[in-house]
Amino acid sequence: MSVLSVLIPSSLCSFATLYIFLSLSIVLSLPGIHRYLRLRSSFLYKSRTTAADAQRSKRDQTTMAPPPPPPVEPIIMTGIGTDAVNSFEDLSGISSKRTSPTGTPNPEYENPYDALIEACERDPAQIQAAYQTHRTTRNANQRTRLLSADFPGVTIDPILQELEYTRDSPAVQYAFPGSPRKRREDEIDPRNCLVYWARPTVPVMDLIGLIQLKLKELAPDLWIMPRENLHLTVLEITHSTTAEFIETLIERMKPGLEKIVNHPKTHRARLVKPMLSFDAAALAVSFVPAAGKESDEYTYHHLRRDFYAMSKGANVGVTSRYIVPSAHITIARFVTSKDHEDESGAVDRAKMQAWMEKVWEINQEIENWEGEWFVGEDRGIDCRGGRLWYGGGETVMKAEGF
Repeated sequence: MSVLSVLIPSSLCSFATLYIFLSLSIVLSLPGIHRYLRLRSSFLYKSRTTAADAQRSKRDQTTMAPPPPPPVEPIIMTGIGTDAVNSFEDLSGISSKRTSPTGTPNPEYENPYDALIEACERDPAQIQAAYQTHRTTRNANQRTRLLSADFPGVTIDPILQELEYTRDSPAVQYAFPGSPRKRREDEIDPRNCLVYWARPTVPVMDLIGLIQLKLKELAPDLWIMPRENLHLTVLEITHSTTAEFIETLIERMKPGLEKIVNHPKTHRARLVKPMLSFDAAALAVSFVPAAGKESDEYTYHHLRRDFYAMSKGANVGVTSRYIVPSAHITIARFVTSKDHEDESGAVDRAKMQAWMEKVWEINQEIENWEGEWFVGEDRGIDCRGGRLWYGGGETVMKAEGF
C-alpha cells in the first residue's frame, strides 16, 4: 500500500485523477478548439455577408430602371380608304437587292433604306436617278391606265367624301341623297397615324398653289389640300391604328424625340426638280434628291434612313406603308367623278384625254423651276400624331426651322 493511499481517501483520489485527465485533454486539444472557433467565425461572417448582399441586390433591383421593353408593332386597320388599295411599287429599276418590288428589305439590311443606297453605290447622282425613274415610270403607267378604253373612272376617296359632306361641300351633296345624319369626324375616319412631316417653304407652297389653280380649271370639284396642311412625310412610323396605341408609342418615344426632329439641322438634305405626279385617286408634287454639290453627299434618302434608325432606337416598331424612292406632297384628291364623266355618268374619254394633257402641260411649265428645298428649313420637322390623313392631327414635338 502506497503512502498516498493512506493519506487520501479513495473517492478523493478518483476525483483528482479525473480532474488531471480532463485538464490534460483540454490542453492537448487547444489547437483543435482554436481551429473550430476560426471555422465557426468564418461561417458566421460569410452568412452575414451573403444575407447583406442579397438585401443589397434586392434594393438595387427595386431602384434600378428596368430594361426597355421590346419594340411594339401596331395592329393596322387594313382596307380603310383609297390608299389601302394603292400599289406602292418600286419602279426605280434597281430594286434587285430587295425581296419584293414593294420595297420589303432584304434580310441582310437591318435598315430598309440602306438597300437603295448600297445599290446606288452611295452616289447621289444614282440616287437622284432612282427617284426620277420611279416617278416618270409611274406617271407613264398611270397615263396608260387612265386613257385605256376599259378605265372605270377616277377613284373616289369615300372617307374624304363623307368628311366633305359634313362640311357642307356642294361638290359631294349628290352622294348623300336625303341628307342623312352627319356623323362625327372620328366616326367617319378612325385611322390614327404617327409621322414626321416636313412643311414646305413659302416658294414651294406658292408653286403648289399655282398648280392647284390650273388643275381646278378642268376639275372644279377636285378636293384641294389646304395650304396650311401641305406636308412631305419624311417617315411614317405607323398608320391606320387606334388613338390609344398612338399614345403608347408617343410615351415610348418622348425621351428621344427632340434629337430626332432636330436631326436635319446638322444633316441637311436638298430637294429639287418638282414634278406633278398622279394616279386615279390623287395628285402630288414630287421632288428628287439633289446631286452635284459636295453638300449633296447626304441625300434625302439618307435622311429617311436616319429617321428610321433613330425611331427604332427610340424603342418603337416602324410599319410604314412604303419605302419606295419618292419625295412627294399630296396636293389634291378626288371626292367626285363628275368632272370626268359625261351626262349619263359614264367615263368621258375626251375629258380624260384633256386631263392628261393638262398634267403634261403643267410639268412642262415647271420643268425649269430653279428653286430648292432643304428638308426641315423654315418651319422645321413636325412629329405629328392622330387623325392626320388629310393634313390634320396634333403636333407631338416640333423642331425650329433653320
